[in-house]
Amino acid sequence: MLKFSKKENDKRNTYIQLTPDGESILLQLMETYQPDGNAVLSGALPLRNLYGKFPDIIEIMAIVRNIYGDDFMEIFERSFNNIENQFIEEEGKIRKNEKTETELA
Repeated sequence: MLKFSKKENDKRNTYIQLTPDGESILLQLMETYQPDGNAVLSGALPLRNLYGKFPDIIEIMAIVRNIYGDDFMEIFERSFNNIENQFIEEEGKIRKNEKTETELA
């Protein structure tokens, strides 16, 4: 489902790419996603109830950056941008946008 690779001149990072089978499974999961049963949503609900809103992504990113560092965040942000650019919402479902190119994280 995944293909792993490393750059020849820098072996510190492992790059992960979905295989066609992995992409098919991801698309099926995204199309059938039911947020009401999600553990992350359930975990964030007390914060919403306390503060009247969910944590902002910038707040979550600050915590993750503090734990994992800037390099991790750069890779995470590129991956997140790839997801935003490669998928579109149509009729309440996530679909792959066939018109985009992938930037390797």
